[in-house]
Amino acid sequence: MEASSDPIKNNHHYLKACILYEVLQKKPIFESYRNFCNTVGQDAMEYPDFEYWYYRFYHGQMDFDYDRSADPQLKTLVDIPVVSMKKIAESLDAVERTHLRTMNHAIKDVADSFPPVFEKIEITVSKSYLSWSWNDKIYSCFKKGRGYSLCRPDKSRVKNSKKCYIEKGLEYLAPVLKMPNIQVKHFELFFDKQFIDPNDLLAVPFNAKSVYIYGHNMNQMVQYLSAMNPGHLESISLDGEAENFEIIFENDQFKQAKSVEIEASFECLMEDLVHFSHLKKFKCHFLGDHTFEDVPKIRDIISTFERLESCELEYSTVWGNSSMRQFAQALGEEIPIGPLKEVSKRLSLLSSHYRFLHFPTSLDSEKIMEASSDPIKRNHYYLKACILYEVLQKKPIFESYRNFCDTVGQDGMEYPDFEYWYYRFYHGQMDFDYDRSADPMPKTLVDIPVVSMKKIAESLDAIERTHLRTMNHAIKDVADSFPPVFEKIEIKLSEKDLSWSWNDRNYSCNKKGRGYSLCRPDNSIVENSNECYIKKGLEYLIPVLKMPNIQVNHFSLHFDEETFDPNGLLAFPFNAKNIFIYGRKINQVIQPLLAMNPGHLESISIDGMLHTETHHQTLPPR
Repeated sequence: MEASSDPIKNNHHYLKACILYEVLQKKPIFESYRNFCNTVGQDAMEYPDFEYWYYRFYHGQMDFDYDRSADPQLKTLVDIPVVSMKKIAESLDAVERTHLRTMNHAIKDVADSFPPVFEKIEITVSKSYLSWSWNDKIYSCFKKGRGYSLCRPDKSRVKNSKKCYIEKGLEYLAPVLKMPNIQVKHFELFFDKQFIDPNDLLAVPFNAKSVYIYGHNMNQMVQYLSAMNPGHLESISLDGEAENFEIIFENDQFKQAKSVEIEASFECLMEDLVHFSHLKKFKCHFLGDHTFEDVPKIRDIISTFERLESCELEYSTVWGNSSMRQFAQALGEEIPIGPLKEVSKRLSLLSSHYRFLHFPTSLDSEKIMEASSDPIKRNHYYLKACILYEVLQKKPIFESYRNFCDTVGQDGMEYPDFEYWYYRFYHGQMDFDYDRSADPMPKTLVDIPVVSMKKIAESLDAIERTHLRTMNHAIKDVADSFPPVFEKIEIKLSEKDLSWSWNDRNYSCNKKGRGYSLCRPDNSIVENSNECYIKKGLEYLIPVLKMPNIQVNHFSLHFDEETFDPNGLLAFPFNAKNIFIYGRKINQVIQPLLAMNPGHLESISIDGMLHTETHHQTLPPR
């Protein structure tokens, strides 16, 4: 059997316990509701009800049995008068107004009464990511395994391990690009061997004044060009590597454009030149057979274009043997005697300026009381409901327990009890009232005989044995009977990160705002927004560096952070054969050096911009 959300869905107290569980994780309400629905079921609770209990708990009102019938009828967005809604819609940008279109017909009509206008929209589609920008707001949705990782303009990230990155990107793109009367000054599409059907992406006709399309399939490029409003589109630019280029000349958008740029990768023939006669401006690359014959023809044909204001032509012969001198002579121009050495090269520079806007909410200023985990901790049914909630999210048990403790509190439940209920629910045993007293007493690690534990400890490496030292005295003695030996240990500390390596296992703990982002040897990432990166790194370092009888062939310390005090970092004495220390203060060099075993240490190397300090410590004799 599998875990089921029915026990939660069928009990309004358990539902509220799960909502409080979401509140305690301090996630935004929309993200919490999405996770709640994905976990318990889309039919578990309507958003207005979820929102009501979310904000009650958020403001510290913990009564699960509160009677809502005494409350006045809640007003919603659809109750706002159309006149007021018009003022609201007017103050929103085009992307924000897309959400109003999903409310009701009256509000949708209000939103659509303001044509969405963009200076520039850019979309790039590749096999590894989909990126887009609305004017200066940039989004990127990366392929990550079978899922995606979405980066939004405020640098926040959303991840999912199951939904396709293109499918997720279209959830943002299509609602905007399919708005009626959308108007874009410049629309840019870049398809790098990955394609999205224009019917899934754009309103037809799509009102863009200028369009740039890069692709590897001319039929696909023409599909997008055909979606443009031919009476509105003025400028076309095409680039890429595609065959059947000539089909562009039959396109209505091409025939009604004022300006066309075709990059050199598309080669036009002499007979194609007549198709450009209606344009005011064009740029293209022509391929000919003989310079002396072709160039005068090009000049004569172009001179008949009545609307033409300017053009830029690149010309080459089939054999590639046309020189600048031949080209000039073919036009009848006088040229100087001697070699023609002048070559001009134009670089088009694109500068981008990104602005990230933050709109503070009044939520924190309104908060009087805070949500508390006490209602969950005091009720074993609510605790079990939260464990089932974790099981339904299909996370590994250690990750689930860590999240459970971070949310409810470290004293919420001991791991063996959490593990027991986790696996009962995982296997579909949903009885919250099951009597555990009938079960045999579970065996734990501390019940393993010392002889067997010795064999286990012998098979572990030095880092893995550090965990055994926290069990009991007998197991700690077993772990310590195997001296930890390292070929090399390196530790580097700066104002932005703390990194270290045990032989070939590399860790890095980076400063991220007020918290940290920890990258482990398996490339897994652990993040926390409140805990200092140095403090987190020391949780990994100290248990290893303070193991008795630790032996290191080469030990390297690099302190590029002035305020860090290394006192207490190492076991005393510390058995290293060779040591390198870089520091900003003399104390950062002296303290680790004093911890070294003078009978064991053979080589010392010191470097750094050491501040002169008065100190009275002396090194022990070697």
